Amino acid sequence: MGCGNCSAGTIRVVFISRMISSSLKAGVEVEKSEEDGLFTKESVYKAVKTLMDDATEIGREVREKFKTKKLLLTKDLENGYIHSFCQKLQ
Repeated sequence: MGCGNCSAGTIRVVFISRMISSSLKAGVEVEKSEEDGLFTKESVYKAVKTLMDDATEIGREVREKFKTKKLLLTKDLENGYIHSFCQKLQ
């Protein structure tokens, strides 16, 4: 799997990026120029605007997932569950 201009690492990054945007709904894919396959400033602007705009469903969804992730990764929450578990074991 590959092309003359793509390395295995590049292909992996593209695959992971698509998975994050389509399956996990944790981002958006930036459209590439059909002429040279590169990102344009307009396509990057459009992707960022989509994520930042409160009027778009995907933007709200991505930000909500980020807030949930941030909450779930707090040390106090994790430590609280561990402490509670240890108490129940005693």
